[in-house]
Amino acid sequence: MNLWHDISAGDNAPEIVNVIIENAKGSKNKYEIDKKTGLLKLDRAMKTSQDFPFDYGFVPRTLWEDGDALDVVVLSTYPLNPGILVEVRPVGVAKMIDSGESDYKIISVPKHDPRWEQVK
Repeated sequence: MNLWHDISAGDNAPEIVNVIIENAKGSKNKYEIDKKTGLLKLDRAMKTSQDFPFDYGFVPRTLWEDGDALDVVVLSTYPLNPGILVEVRPVGVAKMIDSGESDYKIISVPKHDPRWEQVK
């Protein structure tokens, strides 16, 4: 299965969106999707003491202005493994600046984690 080509954004998007996790909360490895193979590949091991403070992924089959998939921050209770599909509820957006250009990150919570039900 190709994580990029074979999975949609979801039947109920934008209310519930499919996200493929690239980077797990607490990890010091940065993975990226290889769109050709559909596999996650190691982009780099981070050299800082900082690790990922949240799970981070992308919406399959989407392209943003920077040529990359739409980025999603997933506020989960426990780390989610890279490569898994998680249904999320978008609850916000963060506007970042990357190399002088706008780069938006969707903030979301897992659909199937009752600890996040009250987050709207």
